[in-house]
Amino acid sequence: MSDTAGRADPPVWGHLGPGPSAGKRPADLDLVLPAQLRSRAVVSAGSEERILPYAETLEAIDAATKHGIAVLGVESFEIRGDGALLALGFSVYEFLPEPDWGTFVGQNNHTAERWIKDHRLGENHGYILTSASQKEFSSLKARGSP
Repeated sequence: MSDTAGRADPPVWGHLGPGPSAGKRPADLDLVLPAQLRSRAVVSAGSEERILPYAETLEAIDAATKHGIAVLGVESFEIRGDGALLALGFSVYEFLPEPDWGTFVGQNNHTAERWIKDHRLGENHGYILTSASQKEFSSLKARGSP
């Protein structure tokens, strides 16, 4: 349905699907998110990353913290009526996983939460969280990623 300007109506959260495709191992963060939170996500075409509304993004960070998963970065998007994504911004911060993993998680997740609160977006907008559990982070380092 279109409005009088001919633009498509905004998307309904969760309309693009439930998450990663069959055969692809989901990120550890996806494994710990409650089903009701996952169902509120828009899944981007191609990358299959979850785009969460404001409140759900903060809940996801809380879940990550409780499960020892570091939020390494945040991207913000407008979700257009045709389903296209318009990138609006991204966080810039970096901490070293020292002196221990728990401190690393705390520093990253506190900073991610602060960034989201400082960049609060309304309807038809959302956030992608880039995250890593200690196991995922170690795997990236072993493959030579920075």
